Amino acid sequence: MEKSIKKIPQNVLQILSAKDRNDDQIEKLLDYFETLEDFHNYMKNIPKSCLKQLGKHSKLEIFQPNSIVFTKGSPSDKLYVILIGHLNIFDTLDDGTYKFIASLSRGKMIGEKSLMRSQPRNISAMARDNLILLSIDGEVFKSEMNYNTSIELEEKIKFFDFYIPELKKYSIGIKEKIARVFDVLRLNKKEILIEEGNFGDSLFYISDGECMLSRGVPPSKTNIMSLGIGCSIADECVLLGRKTEFTVCVNSESALVYKAKRADFLPLLPEDVMLNLVQTSKVKYFGRKNILKHSKQYPKLQFSIEKKKFPLASLAAQTSISKIINRNSRRTLDINRSALTFKHKSKLDQLRDFSIDSFHRPSLPNNLSGSISDRWRINPFHNNNKSNMA
Repeated sequence: MEKSIKKIPQNVLQILSAKDRNDDQIEKLLDYFETLEDFHNYMKNIPKSCLKQLGKHSKLEIFQPNSIVFTKGSPSDKLYVILIGHLNIFDTLDDGTYKFIASLSRGKMIGEKSLMRSQPRNISAMARDNLILLSIDGEVFKSEMNYNTSIELEEKIKFFDFYIPELKKYSIGIKEKIARVFDVLRLNKKEILIEEGNFGDSLFYISDGECMLSRGVPPSKTNIMSLGIGCSIADECVLLGRKTEFTVCVNSESALVYKAKRADFLPLLPEDVMLNLVQTSKVKYFGRKNILKHSKQYPKLQFSIEKKKFPLASLAAQTSISKIINRNSRRTLDINRSALTFKHKSKLDQLRDFSIDSFHRPSLPNNLSGSISDRWRINPFHNNNKSNMA
């Protein structure tokens, strides 16, 4: 057993052995948790404040080979994470015999489902060899997870209220149902959400960070535009029944993305909301194809405040937006959507998905996670050598 214990970093052992832990010790503990792959993947979307509470109420438990960790029907009072060794999972049948299910190794966690459902254990677990577990108090785990779920749900409702404004007139019950079907994904740079030519069955919304919409594969890959907070991804698949013609991957260091399956999301939408989303998706779909066509025609164009051209816009839209640019000395036009007349707003709606600079949005009230606002920075030219295209 001593050899097994030595596999755990000495500073981690000291922290887990101490009754009281300061912030620096908890931070080191959280760094160690990141090396436990499955546990880290489960917890990576949890706020750090919640993780600190879990770290504060965790401890080591050591089991000799063939020792019983818990039995079927016993109370669910702890979450376990395997640090060293293997944990055999088995079921006890009605005739008293045992049925082997699986053998779990380092980083695997067990017990979270029965804890969250407040149900007894539905399986038994036994140490296969020298086993060292990280255990987290069940009441603390449930409290932090429930708190996080409540905050997360509130943020999603605010997000969809803002980016699907047709939902505002509907009851909180309908909004909650829609928000609940969206999973929260924390993705790292270059992770792919959907690949060109695929028929996706999930709809994505960017809550924080930035994604890149591109065409082709390296070395002939062409970056078309960057998608910022509030942008939807794969709506042409989910809403229009088309294969995607673009690959979308994370372009920022990380991104927070909401994801829902078509079968879960669409049946919940009121008819007018559905029609609006379909119409918007059609405009975006054909607009982006238009950008792809024009991107080869303007590979070296740079923004010029004197020229004030919008090569992808209609003549009427060019005229209207150019008038507004005349009143701006900045390189990039910043338009407040709420301050526009209906006429100008309709032009902006046509242009905002076809622009080059990423959307810039200050924060919503009430501390909504991410940077969200109703402002778009619009740059009228496509530069094929740049990757930050809106």
